[in-house]
Amino acid sequence: MQKKTEVIIFRSKHKEITNSLNFRLSGQKLYLSKSVKYLGLILDENLNWQSQINIVKMKLSRAVGLLAKIRHSIGSFAIKSIYSAIFHSNLLYGCQLWGQKCGCVAIKKLRSIQNKAIRIISFKTNDDPVNILYNNLQVLPLDDQVLFQNIMFVYDSLSKINPVVFHSFFTKSDEIHNFRTRAATFDQLAVPRIFTASFGSDSVFYRSIINWNKFSKDNFPNTYH
Repeated sequence: MQKKTEVIIFRSKHKEITNSLNFRLSGQKLYLSKSVKYLGLILDENLNWQSQINIVKMKLSRAVGLLAKIRHSIGSFAIKSIYSAIFHSNLLYGCQLWGQKCGCVAIKKLRSIQNKAIRIISFKTNDDPVNILYNNLQVLPLDDQVLFQNIMFVYDSLSKINPVVFHSFFTKSDEIHNFRTRAATFDQLAVPRIFTASFGSDSVFYRSIINWNKFSKDNFPNTYH
């Protein structure tokens, strides 16, 4: 049991652990870990997801090599099925958690690898516009996949479809005002104040609110006056 037990303290990278900590279980000392694996995801002590993204990048790079080797030997339906099995499945798993920092270099690298995979299974070169290929294959790019999951997360929470702990996760604008505001007219959410990037603007909670509000505005433009 002790060998499988790990201790990790989640903290900002700017905060150091200055006190001497002593953890014991059944008399055996437990040592601090810098990262732990939970449900297939690597959680590091700073929650920056860099370790998880690096693992995803390695898996996707191997999958791209395999797709390039077998694409001439099988049909278009089979190559897309294989793409879904060995590439897209690895890209999607947990992406709503680790994929929120869409502007970081690591995520941009994953987008580049996905673009390469899409061009390979479409038998196109690097000069071909990749957006058309995504549409033809009916595949969502990584950024759009994260956006879609964020919007569905809000919808499921407001509709009380997902676990009960999320039913009151978001607050509608009309629930905090005694009068009907323009934001409340098209079912927008109250935007909380944020103080950091890692635990604020790049969190699933905050990004889901921003994505939902933009989605409702773009899809119900006639509500504005």
